[in-house]
Amino acid sequence: MRLPLVLALAGAVTLAGSSARAADAESPASELPRPTEQKRFYGWQNFVVGYGGAILAVRGVLATNMLMVGTGAVTWAFGGAVVHAAHHNVGAMIVSPFIMVGVPLLFYELGALTEGGSSYRSKENGLALAGLGALIAPIADGLLGWERVPKSFALAPEVGRERVALTVLGAF
Repeated sequence: MRLPLVLALAGAVTLAGSSARAADAESPASELPRPTEQKRFYGWQNFVVGYGGAILAVRGVLATNMLMVGTGAVTWAFGGAVVHAAHHNVGAMIVSPFIMVGVPLLFYELGALTEGGSSYRSKENGLALAGLGALIAPIADGLLGWERVPKSFALAPEVGRERVALTVLGAF
């Protein structure tokens, strides 16, 4: 009793596949359904890399370990670019180091201008605002972390001696 059911299912799948291919061959290319895309956020990875590098650098300063400071600073400045490169986002990869270094420098200059730019107090203000810029930069870099991924799936029937299965495949 199971064998006729399995053969009927296999025949239906084969028939449906061949009729679908025939319909595709008859329809013009403009009428073919296009795979839909969805936007996916990967910017959280930039947050982790940026703040992880900052924590490593601060820990290195507290421990007076210059290797740790340098590693943290390089990770903080260029880690976001590596994440963008891994997701094939070339524009964000190029802009990322400029954001990570430029935002704190811009904030430092704004703070230094508050007291005329020559006093000790102006440098304190600049450093405080540079710290704020260093906190904002990974967020700004992470907001560039969007990618388009295809949203597709397929049903794959399996017919064997002992079982019949329907497998769902895809990227969701």
